[in-house]
Amino acid sequence: MLIRSTPGVGYQTPAMSFGGSEAVRERCLPHPLLYVPQTLGIFAVTRETHRSHSHAVWGTTQVLLAASFLKHAAIDRPGAGRLWSDARRANPAMTGILILATRQERSLRRFLEFVTPNDWRSLALRTARRPLVFLKLLRARQRKPEMWHFLDVHTGARAAEAKANGGSSAPVFDQF
Repeated sequence: MLIRSTPGVGYQTPAMSFGGSEAVRERCLPHPLLYVPQTLGIFAVTRETHRSHSHAVWGTTQVLLAASFLKHAAIDRPGAGRLWSDARRANPAMTGILILATRQERSLRRFLEFVTPNDWRSLALRTARRPLVFLKLLRARQRKPEMWHFLDVHTGARAAEAKANGGSSAPVFDQF
């Protein structure tokens, strides 16, 4: 259960696919959030999904979430190394998303030093399977400027809150 403590003035997400709306909306909720890892209940069984079948739609959301996180979380070198290691261990590996995230803004290119030859090879194989999706993800910020602006503003605000509350300036999100 999530209880909000203030009116939902800024909780509306930009026009987007249903699939990533929860992860995007999380960026506008004041932090810290109370996280309860136990299952509290099962509310429904999915009979029909409204998520897009397009790989580019969900991929765009992932790339922009990752890019906004990398931009605003003050990640030191060891932290960045851990982030990339975790991305490699994920199933499926998330290094391709991180590589594409670094292409969304010039300041993020510093994270490319953590990319291994295997990361590049994996991205190349995925690109060969879906070249048009790759091109769309490469230009995610230009294709979805409203979503980028929303994530940029709200992720920056969450990072500032985390820092003001005595924590690091790296907010914790479920997905980047």
